[in-house]
Amino acid sequence: MHTELDARLLRAIGEAWAQHNQEMFRGALLPPVFQWETAARRLGSWAPVGRTLSISRAMAWSRPWVDVIEVLKHEMAHQYVHEILGIRDETAHGPAFQRICEKHGIQPEASERSPESPEQVKALHQIRQLLALAESSERHEAEQAMKAAHRRMLKYNLHDLPRSPDWHVAQVGTATARVDPYRKILAGILTKHFFVRAIWISAYLPDRGLWGRALEVAGTAANVELANYTHAFLLHTGEQLWAAYKRHRKILSNAERRRFLAGVYTGFAEKLDLGTQECKDEGLIWLGDPRLEELIHRRHPRLRKFGARISMTSAWQDGKTEGKKIVLRKGVSEATGGRGKLLKG
Repeated sequence: MHTELDARLLRAIGEAWAQHNQEMFRGALLPPVFQWETAARRLGSWAPVGRTLSISRAMAWSRPWVDVIEVLKHEMAHQYVHEILGIRDETAHGPAFQRICEKHGIQPEASERSPESPEQVKALHQIRQLLALAESSERHEAEQAMKAAHRRMLKYNLHDLPRSPDWHVAQVGTATARVDPYRKILAGILTKHFFVRAIWISAYLPDRGLWGRALEVAGTAANVELANYTHAFLLHTGEQLWAAYKRHRKILSNAERRRFLAGVYTGFAEKLDLGTQECKDEGLIWLGDPRLEELIHRRHPRLRKFGARISMTSAWQDGKTEGKKIVLRKGVSEATGGRGKLLKG
């Protein structure tokens, strides 16, 4: 039992509650009593009698912080309906609760990923096939397969999205104490080229007892899945390239690792930019989805932007050269880093 770490984690949940109380409800809610959820099958609960807000200890320790916060906001919506709106004659997930969730971009319930639409299934199948072709030992064939996969993603988002998309929110990668510049560049790649919005949020690291950052990604189920895979693939590939670079240059320290990785992802981003320009030349132009932007605004009304400062050393330049050689390959469903659950929108 991690008694002290448990206490810190519960306090962190209380701090997150205070933050979201200000952002969503302008501080209207009064602090509840926080405790661990005792029911094995419940992720959280709000109990008017005793004013207790409970969160599953098992979930808080094992699931990504994005999931923990989504459950917390879910219970805060219940608290708001009961204590601020004073509604007593509706079911727990009745109209008032649904309105609050819709207004603030709260996912109504944390669950397994909802079934994909026929269009999503077809698009993912075709993209997986194209990424499998990118395994070709012939570099030209591999490059063309990757470009074709991205073109298919673009066509899916331009033509096959339903009129009312079922938005999903998930954390990609693990929460970290600091956000290195190369991770910021990688998040930018997901937003610019993979039809999702990637947002850095405050995240608590329960095993270390401190606050850090986590990457939240929002979009359709298919796009979130592809972004999740791409993120894991690029992180893994970047580390492989750094290890090979160290061996080749007989480098003993990791002093240049972050700059090398920043170069890698800068090079890959420039490569994707060229592919995007080719699609524009074909008349395939992605201008974003205002519905997704509206969801992000509701979820993060005080969103701030921050860039990445990088020293362009020789290691950065060498990394950039290697990044331009990366070919996104198969394994969409197998290499997602084990993050697993998405939150149904």
